Amino acid sequence: MKSKDDMMVSVEYDSETDSIYFKIRNLNVYETVEFNANILIDLSHRNEKLVGLEILDASRFISKLFAEKISKSAIKDRLVMHLNVEREQEITLDFELGRQKYAYAIPKAYASPILAV
Repeated sequence: MKSKDDMMVSVEYDSETDSIYFKIRNLNVYETVEFNANILIDLSHRNEKLVGLEILDASRFISKLFAEKISKSAIKDRLVMHLNVEREQEITLDFELGRQKYAYAIPKAYASPILAV
């Protein structure tokens, strides 16, 4: 059973670095794990809890997801972003721009530190 006692999710887009950061817990980051070329996962030292998740080269990542060019200003001003850690098998990143909605799933692999969500 997951404990939500110290969980909160905030999201921030930095147009200068073109990165999106989902902050899940207010803990110090002990280790950063590269999930893929665009996604980094921050873990705490104690219990290796998920602290945050960062998307690098976000405008390109979002553009691929939506299958069209999405500008940095559209990401900053109009894109609605949500991180869902409640699902049992995966973490989902949900994106909404106007009427278009897309989700990106990150599997919770067996023996992965992400399981400690």
